[in-house]
This record gives sequence, C-alpha cells and structure tokens, in this order.
Amino acid sequence: MRLLLLASFIFLNFGFSPRQSGDEFVEVGRVSVNNLEHFTCDNMGNIYTVGSNGDIIKFDKDGKQVAVANHKSLGNVHSIDASNPFEIYVFYKDQNKVLYFDNQLNTLGVSNLEDGGFVLLSACARSFDSKIWAFDLSDLKLKKIKRDMTVELSSGNVREYSSGQNFAPFYIADVNKSVYLFDSTSGLFEFDNFGNYKRNITLTDAKQFFVMSGNLFFLKNNAVYQLDNEFLREKMILVKDGPVSISAFSISPDRLVLQSGNELILYAQK
Repeated sequence: MRLLLLASFIFLNFGFSPRQSGDEFVEVGRVSVNNLEHFTCDNMGNIYTVGSNGDIIKFDKDGKQVAVANHKSLGNVHSIDASNPFEIYVFYKDQNKVLYFDNQLNTLGVSNLEDGGFVLLSACARSFDSKIWAFDLSDLKLKKIKRDMTVELSSGNVREYSSGQNFAPFYIADVNKSVYLFDSTSGLFEFDNFGNYKRNITLTDAKQFFVMSGNLFFLKNNAVYQLDNEFLREKMILVKDGPVSISAFSISPDRLVLQSGNELILYAQK
C-alpha cells in the first residue's frame, strides 16, 4: 500500500482550531504536480510533494515553487517527515536509507540503516531529539535508533497489544511525548517516548492519519475528520465546494491541503 502522508507536526498555539462551531475552509489556490504520488506540509505551511519520477518539490504556503531535489537512484520516496522544516527526513525504503535535507532541500547527510542490521523496516520518522523512530518487521518492535545505528530503546513485540494480528505501520509520528503508529488495518497504536505501549485506537475505514498539537486527524470516506484525543469523538472538517475525490490531505497552521489526482487544492479557514 502506498503511503499517502507520512509526516507529523508539533504545532503549539498557532490558532488552528477546526473544532469551533461554524468554521469552514474555503479554497485559496491550487498547485499541479506531474505524476503526484504523495505530499506533506510543515509547520510553516510549506508543501513537499513527491512525484513518481523521484522529484521532491517544495512549495511555499501560497503554492510558489521554492526548491527541487531528486535522488531517484535510491528508489521511491516512501515518506517525508517535515516536523522540523530545517531538518527534513526522507525515507528511501527500497535502499533502507534516511536522507536529511535543509529547508532548501540541500542534502545534510544520510543514514544507511543496513549498517545497523535494519533491513525490514516498514516506516521511519524523526524523533523529537533528531534520532530515528523505526518499526522493525523482523521482531515487530518500535525502535529508537541513534545516528551511529545503535538502538537507544525498543518497545515490546506489538503482537502483545494487537491480539496477535499482523501489524505493519506505514506512518510514525513523534508528537507531545507520544509516538503514534498507524496501520490502516489494525488502526492507531500510541506509545510514550520511551517506547512503552499506551493504547490502541480503532479507526474504521481510515486511509491516512496524523497528529497536530495533540489533535488527531484522519481521512475516510472522502472526508477529513478530527478525533478528540480524550473522548475519541469524530468531527468532520467542513470544506466549501471540496473535490469529488480526495486521495490525501495535510494540515499546517493556516492551511488545509487536499490532493485530488495530480492537483493540490489549498484551503484557508474562514
């Protein structure tokens, strides 16, 4: 299954609160990208797109192109974690490598995960302290990996918490002292930042998930929903004249971005 969005955001006091009664998003712009596969946003509203040709393109919040990078020799881009817009993590799953980029998509460095013996990782993401969270399918454990490819900490086997079901998360997010793992079949698993299991949240029919400032958002049935973190109540995000088909979404402090085919539609809150 192709990953649609793999990034998480730590947004504190940015004023984005779609739960307020009557709030609605209206279109403010569009961006077309050839052979668009997936995308994400950072906490400054910048948009990062991935095309099937390997291009990673950065746009500003108004849709103006800022930078381009391409490392197609490493295979397909599995995920982009732009939770820190000055240290962007790009996971090339085919080669088991994480590349690090600055805010102009210049390469800062690379981690070869195979150097640490990690060859069956389903997902990777940035930890709050600039290390790597990874889910290892070889032993079904969430691991925090240091830049020297040694394991700083590890969870227990996830089968202990998933009733023996198969679990292969394609999304990891480190947000507000919690680490979230999402699998569209098994749902959402939450751990603390020491790798201790906290809970499992069932998200029926959810295709995509991410966290923003303690709020949980997901895509299902062609609509974006917010899930109350405490009481687990769902609320649909209102979009005026939204697209007929939504394949992915992302949110920054003042933008909601929806993908429909090769087009990104930018919305702002009224």
